[in-house]
Amino acid sequence: MKKILALAMALVLLATALIGCTTLEKDAEGNYDRGAVVKMYLTTEVFNFDPQIAINDDAMLQIFSLLYEGLTKLDSDGDWEKAIMDDYEVNEDDRDGYSILIDLKDTKWTDGRTVQANDFVFAWKRLVNPNSRSEAASLLFDIKNARKINQGIVSIDDMGVSAVDTYTLKVTFENENVDLDRFFTNTSSIALVPLREDVITRFMYPDVIPEITTVETTEPVTDANGNVITEETTIGEPAEYDPVEYGDYWARRAGAIVTNGPFTVKVNDEAGELRLERSSYYYRDTEKNEYLDKYVIPYRLVTDYSNGDAKAQLELYNNEGIFYVGNLPLDERKNYEDDAEVSDMMVTHSYFFNTENPIFADAKVRRALSLALDREHIADLLTFAAPAVGVIPEGAFDTDYKSDFREEGEDLIAPTADEAAAKELLRGVKLDSKSFSITVRNNEADIAVAEYAKSQWEKLGFDVEINKVTKNEVVERTDTSTDTPFEYVMDAFQELYDTRDFDVIAVDMNMYSPDPFNALAQFAGDFSGNGADMLSENIDINLHVTGYNNDKYIEIIEKAYEATDEDERAALLHEAEKLLVDDMPVCPVVTLQSAYIANDILSGIKTTYYGTTDFKRMKMKDYMDYKEEETEMAQTPSDEE
Repeated sequence: MKKILALAMALVLLATALIGCTTLEKDAEGNYDRGAVVKMYLTTEVFNFDPQIAINDDAMLQIFSLLYEGLTKLDSDGDWEKAIMDDYEVNEDDRDGYSILIDLKDTKWTDGRTVQANDFVFAWKRLVNPNSRSEAASLLFDIKNARKINQGIVSIDDMGVSAVDTYTLKVTFENENVDLDRFFTNTSSIALVPLREDVITRFMYPDVIPEITTVETTEPVTDANGNVITEETTIGEPAEYDPVEYGDYWARRAGAIVTNGPFTVKVNDEAGELRLERSSYYYRDTEKNEYLDKYVIPYRLVTDYSNGDAKAQLELYNNEGIFYVGNLPLDERKNYEDDAEVSDMMVTHSYFFNTENPIFADAKVRRALSLALDREHIADLLTFAAPAVGVIPEGAFDTDYKSDFREEGEDLIAPTADEAAAKELLRGVKLDSKSFSITVRNNEADIAVAEYAKSQWEKLGFDVEINKVTKNEVVERTDTSTDTPFEYVMDAFQELYDTRDFDVIAVDMNMYSPDPFNALAQFAGDFSGNGADMLSENIDINLHVTGYNNDKYIEIIEKAYEATDEDERAALLHEAEKLLVDDMPVCPVVTLQSAYIANDILSGIKTTYYGTTDFKRMKMKDYMDYKEEETEMAQTPSDEE
């Protein structure tokens, strides 16, 4: 008996020792440091951190995946697993219809407040609100009244989602035929993460906002050896606060953002620094003796855009000035093809045609422009890409996560150009003008693809210009409450996209979920997610940003929405994709891959099913040596001094 007790005690002590393990190193005084500060070139610049709206650039998807977390996540095979969701059960006694109760794990926002069921309620209602205009809205259309709310038919208060208590979310569905596996696959989407109502509405109603100040708190945590570990948390906003300038742009200023993922945005300034900092509250029990790095190892991820473009960043990497490059310059990609860690992304670089422009009103013109593109050449130009052979990329599900939609369907787009067929399509098409522009983000990859497209399209007799849009361009806005004009530094590309102020626009079309329904449905009438014009006489449905409107296509999507048989549903979605490619309001060009290189001192970097990079368990070998070197350099007088 004593031997058994001794063994049991030994196991308990071993378990305790394992729980107490840390990667943190000690400073000269013997106290644990906060962790590694990893200098890197994460990706191209992002100026909007709203996960429901700003997802038309693969760089956004990369950063958002570090900031937010939803109910579920996907494993390496694409099967869903629990994230914030602890468990769920079917609510047998619900008189309102078929519903489930979802229990949440105990985790917190970066300001220390608990992530609550109400945060999901607010976020999901915001997504389907007819004024939100998000293509991701149809992800929630299985929920009772969600679709009707987006159409402006019923009140947002009628949505079948509510908080039973702090940690219990109730979801009521339109009918009991809902596929819960598909629903929980969709909740892995970055568009369905929780959001803070108090933070967002604070910037929507500036006339009732009190003065905001910055408060810093230090939370002491003592480890098993008696060493004190601390973590500072900044709460609130700088005292210098202009309510008119902020408007509802909570997601455009680093100080206003509160996140629930492993990192948060501490700095994102015009000087060029993007600083992501570990959340000290991410699943960590602050009342227990837990290390700061228990769930997230690195302390900071720092990208300094003032170092220069991708080429300059790579040179800095080769001189060990930074330790990770997530966006390689085009002319160097071939040289690093064998060294880079490459993963497929469910992202298709595409051209959206504004079908309200007379040039693109005829599908023949759109198809001709598509036929003129050699996608193999473009993929080779980008290196980390593959020719798009349909709207839906590889990785999307067919009938379930074990079957691939792209593999089950036929190739709908030829990988090589057919200029003769393109010219034949245009024969007899009369156009008053052949001049148009391609709107692109001001990065070298998008510009390079646009320059090639311009050269090909000009061979067909078109006059093409490239509109390069700088992300932090100053845009004029008007305060609607006072009719006062003012300027705001924002993502000008997103502004042009939202207002359909383009002829052709280059978009990284992200799959919000592996389910192909949402990606296809957004081109069909009231599935667009763009809501309804509440001021129009008949509450007209806002179409997809391309303006595409085809009754047959809408009918197919409607049938797929109502289908309960997986084989029937998949067949309908393949039919919809074929019709969409025939009409070509969207021109898929290439499917993108993520590719990064990292110094050998970094380890533990992983890639998600969506192709984004996971830094939670990233370790930096002997990181204190680099910190001490940085400190010495900062203390060394310069030649000028």
